[in-house]
Amino acid sequence: GIVSVAALVRRGQRVAWVDPDFAQVGRLGQRYQRVPGNTKAGKLLEGFRSLPALNFEASQALRRAAGQRTVSDFSDEETCELSFCMHALSDGAEALLANHAVQGLEGWVSSLAGAHGSEWRARVDRVVAVGTDVDDAVDVQARQVLLCTGGIPRGPPQPQPQPLLQGGHEEIRAVEHDDVVAPDRLAALLARSEALRRLRWGVVGGSHSGLLAAMNLVAEGVESVSV
Repeated sequence: GIVSVAALVRRGQRVAWVDPDFAQVGRLGQRYQRVPGNTKAGKLLEGFRSLPALNFEASQALRRAAGQRTVSDFSDEETCELSFCMHALSDGAEALLANHAVQGLEGWVSSLAGAHGSEWRARVDRVVAVGTDVDDAVDVQARQVLLCTGGIPRGPPQPQPQPLLQGGHEEIRAVEHDDVVAPDRLAALLARSEALRRLRWGVVGGSHSGLLAAMNLVAEGVESVSV
């Protein structure tokens, strides 16, 4: 969403931007800051620098002046923790909300109506207009609508199928995706129950998330991990 708004501003468009919490940067800021990234820093820098409205270089300079390491400090071939991307995107969101071409509306779109070739009308509930004290629902009209709602990890179907529940001698427990891909969340989960370290863990899937889950479990010293 942040990158899309910046790209539209670069093209000279005016944008009504709706989000429930601009400061959080979605699930990235809420849950994934400690997760290792899988995109080389050079590619990230190329993308950030291509969008002037993000005010990337200036915000990175301010962070470095405050003694913080930034995504700009990594070599082009290195990868970095997602917190560095989150900070750059958070700074970019702040710059966009201050841009005269962007109307920031903190809230949720409860309805969207329109047809091809006509204007769309969006109902935005629980709005706090950024920079004002207004707290109300509003209608927003636009020629084009971009849906950048992100994604949520899928867990096992509920109720869980019988084979998953049986698992041989004892019931299989499904653990939330976010609790194993983020090292800090996994450490907190295992700290609440040391018995979890002695169990056999199974990781289903070989994607970036699957590899992170296996790596984090091994790093935490669980007795057995099957992928």
